[in-house]
Amino acid sequence: MVDIDHTIIGVHGHQEQGAGFGSARALMAEPRVLLLDEPSSGMSEQEIIQLRGRLAALTGRGTALVLVEHNLNVVRSVCDSVTVLNLGHRICTGRTAEVLARQDVAEAFLGTAAASQGG
Repeated sequence: MVDIDHTIIGVHGHQEQGAGFGSARALMAEPRVLLLDEPSSGMSEQEIIQLRGRLAALTGRGTALVLVEHNLNVVRSVCDSVTVLNLGHRICTGRTAEVLARQDVAEAFLGTAAASQGG
């Protein structure tokens, strides 16, 4: 992601000054599909808010995102549909709100005991 002050969000979500030209080049090409692996990893809450806005802007102009992400606030804010994997196996696919409300998805993210206690 490119910011006006030339700060670029790197592959692992960390900010790098003056680096990441591959990411900038990819965005300049206006891709139809963009694969992002844990883009919010290592970010502060403020940086995550900015990231969510940038991702929403990308989807708003027609870029499809393939997002690997554990931050459910990011997932909820930018994904229309999701596929949830656990240990390499697909649990389910569907509309984001419906999938994230499922008990088996909560168990995969939180563990069986925590999910049964509501978090």
